[in-house]
Amino acid sequence: MAAYYILLLSCFFYVGFCAFLDVVKEYDLKPLFRAVRDRDSYLRARNDILLEERNQRIGHDVILNQNEERVNGILMKFKELEINRSRTHGEPFPPSVNFLVGKPLVEKSQVFQIIKSMPKGKLIK
Repeated sequence: MAAYYILLLSCFFYVGFCAFLDVVKEYDLKPLFRAVRDRDSYLRARNDILLEERNQRIGHDVILNQNEERVNGILMKFKELEINRSRTHGEPFPPSVNFLVGKPLVEKSQVFQIIKSMPKGKLIK
């Protein structure tokens, strides 16, 4: 039985290590590590990585009009409140728990209520 667990752990380690190698190959992080010599260069490199990640998100290039910006601001405010509530009060954050536990939490959330009341694609077209 112990051999089974050792084999299982080694498989998890191998998969994680392969994923790490894929990231290193894809983003070529070696020059970044060499370039980081002090705090300022570290912060510049960190900001470059964060910008790169932000540019890979779905919808990163969508330009919102004034009304859409207002609605997005409201949604983001409620989203931040839910995230902060889970951090400060220890309430479970719905996306981080089992679906059967999180589904009722999502259905009660203010963000979901707003999204549910918004027009859907068929009505827009």
